This record gives sequence, C-alpha cells and structure tokens, in this order.
Amino acid sequence: SDLANSYNISSSARISSRLLGNLGFVYSDTGATSFRASIQSRYFDQNLNISVARNLDADSQESKQFSILMNGNIFSQTWGSVSYTNDYRYSETKNDVASTFFSNGLTFDSRYFTFNHLLNYQNQKSSDGTETESTTGLVAFGSRINRVNARLNANYDSTDDFQWISYGAGIS
Repeated sequence: SDLANSYNISSSARISSRLLGNLGFVYSDTGATSFRASIQSRYFDQNLNISVARNLDADSQESKQFSILMNGNIFSQTWGSVSYTNDYRYSETKNDVASTFFSNGLTFDSRYFTFNHLLNYQNQKSSDGTETESTTGLVAFGSRINRVNARLNANYDSTDDFQWISYGAGIS
C-alpha cells in the first residue's frame, strides 16, 4: 500500500480577552511538513488576523505564505456608517514564483443607499525575471426605497491606463 500516515499537532490559546493565537504542525511519513501560526484580535470595533505558513513537500521543496486581514467600522452614526476591509497576501511557491495580492474595500451605508468601492492589486514575479501586474476595481451604488432595491455598478481596470470595462444595473 502507498498510503502515508500524517500526524497533526495544533493548539489555540487565548492570550488576552481580545487576542487569540493558533499554532499547527503537520508531519507525514513521506517527509512532508507544514507549519502554520496565526494571531487574531478585536480592538475598538476593528478585526485583525495575521497568519504565516511554511510547507515542505516530500522532495524538500518549500512554499511560504503570509497574510494580513483587517476589517471594521471607521464610524457609525444614526444617519450612516463607513466600514472597510483590507486583505494582503504574499506567497512564494516551490517553483520560485512570488505572488502579492492586496485588496481594499470601502462601504458607506445609510438608511436609503449604499456606496461600495473595491480595489484589487496583484503582482506575480517568477525566478526567470518575468513579472505580471494588474490593478482592477469595482464601484457600486445601491438604494432602498420601501421594498424596492436598485443597484448600479461598474468595473474598471487601471493596470496601464484607466478604463471602464463593464457596467451593470438591477432592480428588485
């Protein structure tokens, strides 16, 4: 039989009333190993999650990941609120490709309408010097009047020159 056994050790600990830590380690009979660590926190209506990982396959080829996720409310009043999400990810794969991803979302929400903007940035570099990069986004406006919802949205690409690439509308 070619089945391999794997062994997993993980632990979570509440470091403080607002801080949680996680560790994990996996080992396989084939020699593959994986390590992951993360910290999660919540302060002042803001969430933060930071994680790192390192993997070695059976051939000792390494891959690494690092990520930060932040989200929360900037302010909240009776007439409206503003919230955000930031997502950053970096990885290096076993075939020597480094990838960076960043996303920023911003939302204004009131009793009658919502406005959203989402920006995505991606970059990929290979060991041979090849690099690809893109910057795209979404803008959306929605309104609610009684039980009628309307939405307008548009996608754009600003990688080289800014251009609108699609539009949409809906009513329900």
